[in-house]
Amino acid sequence: MINLPSLTEVKHQLYQTAKRFPLPTLCAAIVTALGIYLTHDSTYPNTPPDWVWQGLLTAMLGLVSLSALTLVAESTTKFNRGLLMLGGTALLGIYFWTLPGDETSEGSLWIMRHIFLMLGSLVALTWVPFWQQGVSNKTLWLWISELIGNIVITLFFAIVLFLGLAAALWSVEMLFDLDIDSEFYFDIWIIIAGLFSPLFFLSQFIPEPSKLKEPKSVSAFMGIFTKYIMTPLAAGYMVILYSYTAKILITWEWPKNVLGWLVIAFLGVAIFTYFLWTPLWNDKWNKYRRLFWLILIPQIFLLFIAIGWRIKAYSWTENRYFVVVLGLWLLGTTLYFLIRKDAKFKWVFVALTAIIFVSQIGPLSGYNIGRIAQTNRLENLLTEVKVLQNDEYVPTTIETNNETEDEIASILDYLSNTYGADQVKEMFPKVDYSNTSDYLVPRIIMEQLGLEYRNKWTRNNNNENMSEYLSFYTNMEKPLDIADFDWRVALNGSTGGENDSGINGYYFRASSGNKPPSIEIRRDNALIDTIDLTAKLDSLLKTDAQRPNPGYDPEETMVLYESDLLRAKIYLTNGWKNNDDYTNFGAEMYVSFKN
Repeated sequence: MINLPSLTEVKHQLYQTAKRFPLPTLCAAIVTALGIYLTHDSTYPNTPPDWVWQGLLTAMLGLVSLSALTLVAESTTKFNRGLLMLGGTALLGIYFWTLPGDETSEGSLWIMRHIFLMLGSLVALTWVPFWQQGVSNKTLWLWISELIGNIVITLFFAIVLFLGLAAALWSVEMLFDLDIDSEFYFDIWIIIAGLFSPLFFLSQFIPEPSKLKEPKSVSAFMGIFTKYIMTPLAAGYMVILYSYTAKILITWEWPKNVLGWLVIAFLGVAIFTYFLWTPLWNDKWNKYRRLFWLILIPQIFLLFIAIGWRIKAYSWTENRYFVVVLGLWLLGTTLYFLIRKDAKFKWVFVALTAIIFVSQIGPLSGYNIGRIAQTNRLENLLTEVKVLQNDEYVPTTIETNNETEDEIASILDYLSNTYGADQVKEMFPKVDYSNTSDYLVPRIIMEQLGLEYRNKWTRNNNNENMSEYLSFYTNMEKPLDIADFDWRVALNGSTGGENDSGINGYYFRASSGNKPPSIEIRRDNALIDTIDLTAKLDSLLKTDAQRPNPGYDPEETMVLYESDLLRAKIYLTNGWKNNDDYTNFGAEMYVSFKN
């Protein structure tokens, strides 16, 4: 018979967890509170203050990083423990101030950095309990196995708990004929994911994990999972990559762009599988251990050759930097296990944690290296076409070819998307950016410097079969006449797809692809009306040479709709028509309901 804990025991366990991990618990509470706030108060016309997004992301990082720091602090004196936690909190405060207030601003750099810092903090959990002492590979395997098991159990309990509570709430709504706002379902999930799950996960951490003993046996599940699932998968990946290597040697066709990450994925799976074998090695299998690492070496060299050619041709970016540093980590791990018979996995995870953090912060970060390299490459190209003269940017006076212009456009797009349009504007202060959306900045710069900007679809298709490619964009930086409207709905009609958004019981569906571009208005699953956008879009879609600069005025792309139930202004923000004659579009819809 299963003995379930009483409510008192559960409360005591949660209290002990909060007492052991006070700062991570506080971070979980902040994540939950801000998540609920965003659910209720971030819809148009309300916009959350800058500190909300900054606080949410900082608390998310603090939840993981301070948990790792707490495990470090447990093996120190009370005074040192306080210093560690104070230092960790101070670093999070600095991180808070470096974040953009708007989740959509300043390029993609901060998003990637946040993801990698979270990942680095998670990796740190694998070794920080043993930072002051040596630990056998079998003991470390046991600790990491428990971590992974706790994550799986926490996810399972969170999903089951949410489904149970959501079903109960829905039953009350149906049986008592109540109208419960859908936001309450999101509230339930946020509380479970933001507060319950972290506390439950942390409650599973055993006291003093540094005193773990080596496992005497392996469960049947782990044995089957390692031998008959992960090992065949790793072997299958190895066959695929070595087959591709053979193709390269036979045809002498250079690797595709994606190869670097495929090799890293294979090597990561292979090393993880090797780690899972830690408690399973015996005299029967030991002879394969050295062979395993020898098999990895050719793929590591293939990785460096592939990324080396990309860097030689297009210089450094943060992605190429990450491929190189991960490749160095993989090479170091391989040589370490080949040279040292007593190699410890602890140092493999320590090195990975250090690499992740160094690659994200400071002058050696991938973002700083990529920015400097691409800026230098851009300056060289602009010097070549006589735009950069005597450290000043002037309109070119010579004929330029499409290939050079496309390289310049690609670099400007990269810098704007990754580091933010403001940084690109600072490079070209004499360019007129009046009423220009951020995504138009590369185009404006090139056109005012006498160069032709072609969009990425044209560039990616090498200008072939693109003479009939039509598109448009709207300059949404200009003020909109929407004073009489109460709600904003963002819609996207993409090829072969549909996009729904609902307010006040109404649902608005953007359709395109093999259907005429339109917006359907529905209520209670019943179609009320369809707004056909075909004629309007056909009048807006132009070739690159025909499009107005800097984009259409919003009022030129506006469609006004009115019925007995509602009024709406639909601003078509962008659109394109591909070679299959499908029309795709984006729209901002402003709605007011009639009494």
